[in-house]
Amino acid sequence: MSDEMNYIQAQRFAFQHECAECGNSPSLYPNEGGGYEVRCQNKDHKGFIRLKGYYQAWREGQAVPIEIAQNLIKKERRGNANKGS
Repeated sequence: MSDEMNYIQAQRFAFQHECAECGNSPSLYPNEGGGYEVRCQNKDHKGFIRLKGYYQAWREGQAVPIEIAQNLIKKERRGNANKGS
């Protein structure tokens, strides 16, 4: 990602994405003119894929931590109860 970002933006992007080619976590590199660049450790790799959140993983039937699954079930039940009223 070549857009100039501050450290917080770059860190958030890196935490939420992975390399589209190798699946590694992106790294932050400071730019000479200020800001940060987010890229794979392999400079030849291009593109990123956004990681799934707990909710999306749970909806697809993948394993999530039990506490999170319980909270998602509670929220879903509350949502269904409100629709029935």
